[in-house]
Amino acid sequence: QGAGHRRKVDTPARDHVHPGQHVGEVRVPRGPGCRDGPRLGGPGRRAAPAIAEADALRELADVERDAARLEARTRLYGLYEQLRQAIRETDTLRGDVQPQLDEALRATKYAYERGRYGYLELVDAQGAFLEARGAAITSASTAQQLVTEIERLTGEPLADAPAAKALENP
Repeated sequence: QGAGHRRKVDTPARDHVHPGQHVGEVRVPRGPGCRDGPRLGGPGRRAAPAIAEADALRELADVERDAARLEARTRLYGLYEQLRQAIRETDTLRGDVQPQLDEALRATKYAYERGRYGYLELVDAQGAFLEARGAAITSASTAQQLVTEIERLTGEPLADAPAAKALENP
């Protein structure tokens, strides 16, 4: 047998072999776009930079989302702390300061009517009472604004929270 003649191998003809079919011990690969076959270059290699860029952009978006979530939680925590302070102030003014100033105003008015105190003492007692009352209204208003802002940020009502109950009593 000369150089121009090849020995015939016992294999089916090429047009009878289908992708994914085994010929002897060798499996005939599917095309480059098929899942089961090997990728021999092609569009996947050209798309690699775009895929890497998309992955990087997705990771950046994840980091930015996490940072925004942390910022929102920090802001919400600050608002809750301000709310607690405004409620404490309102409770103190309404529960301790106003009753004492009310009693002082009544005693001053009684003494004024009997001639023991002058008009200046009566006006001074009225001014202190009204100032405390105004401070209580201001702190309750601040607390209510904070409740509104917290509800806006969370999308949840605070109607059952102690803050809302503390603001109900004028």
